Amino acid sequence: MAFLTAADLQSFSDLALDLFMTDTASIMRHTRVPDSSGGDTSTTGTPVATSPCAVLDLLRLPQERVVGDQLAGKVLKHILFPRGADVQTDDRVIVANVTYFVIDPVGPSTFEAVRLALVSRDPIITQET
Repeated sequence: MAFLTAADLQSFSDLALDLFMTDTASIMRHTRVPDSSGGDTSTTGTPVATSPCAVLDLLRLPQERVVGDQLAGKVLKHILFPRGADVQTDDRVIVANVTYFVIDPVGPSTFEAVRLALVSRDPIITQET
């Protein structure tokens, strides 16, 4: 017998939706499209979904990364979405006219009651060596 049934998980999800997810997010899919010079161009199209959500601070401690040979701090946040929401790495999430960049959509997991995404208000630029 499972520790939590599908009905239990749905009940937890509904409770989180009712109590915490008071904001609305527009989820924009970030894609690359070929351009005329043989390269590609990054585009962010129309919203692929709108979803209830909650934006949570992650201790407001900046995470440090090397960007352009300099150490740069980024304040990371979590955004909670309803269970099963389609959120992918590199998506843009707009909540209350603030754009967040999805770093890692955590999940899905075995006992998912909400979908969690790790985000930053600034794009995370990775340095390739």
